Parts: sequence; C-alpha cells; structure tokens
Amino acid sequence: MYSLIERLLLESSEKDYQKTQLLISSIEDQFDFVNDFMKKSISHILNHHHILNSRLLSKNPESDLWDPLPLNFMSKLHAHNYIVTKNLIEQFFIENSNDRKITVFYNNLLHLFEHSNYHRSQIIYVMKSNELKTPNLQMIMIQ
Repeated sequence: MYSLIERLLLESSEKDYQKTQLLISSIEDQFDFVNDFMKKSISHILNHHHILNSRLLSKNPESDLWDPLPLNFMSKLHAHNYIVTKNLIEQFFIENSNDRKITVFYNNLLHLFEHSNYHRSQIIYVMKSNELKTPNLQMIMIQ
C-alpha cells in the first residue's frame, strides 16, 4: 500500500515524464528550426534528472549539467531517468520511515520537478517566440 507522500511523488514523476516527453517529441519534429538555447535547455533538464538519480544512488553521474545530448539519445535517457526515479521512490518508502529522511527525499524530488517545469517553460516561450509548434503541457490535457 502506497503512502500519501509516495503516491504524490509517483504521480508527480509520471506527469513530469509525460510533459518532458511531449516537449522532446515536439523538438524532434521541428529539429531543423530548434535553436541552441532549446537544445541546451532540454539536455540540461535530462542531465539534471540523471545527476539527481545518481546522487540518490550514491553513484557518479555520467554527464555534467550542461553537456549537450544527441537528439536520438534524449528519449532513451528520459525514459531511463523516469524508471530509475520510480524505482527509487518505491524502494525508498520500503526502507525508510524516518520523517527527516522522507522530508529530504521529498524535497529533492520536488526540486527536480520544479526545475524541469521552469526550463520547459523557458523552452516553450522561445519556441512560441520563434513561431514553432508547442505541445500543450497543461495538466488537464495530460490526465
């Protein structure tokens, strides 16, 4: 049985995955018109997620925050990040009941979701400014 916090983190993780995947797909579809800022920013979102997962697993990350990623690798890394995060959430709540540890874990993941949302918004703004098609990332549309 999932706790309320665990369920909230799992749902937030899934929504974060869906929104970023929609944005990656939109970038893939219009790649010839996507500028360096958009490419760097989407890479940054994925690298940040990978780095946080690595830290939570006490591993060294394989990339730095602003490393550029090839387009054909973005969806793969994004799916991998999502699966790792989902497994971390599920495993964490099996092994931990300490309120302080739960708070730190929750805040780390909350930061991840807010950070991704911030950069997705920047990318969408630049896409619209360049008259590119943008995905609808409103939560009501995704659910």
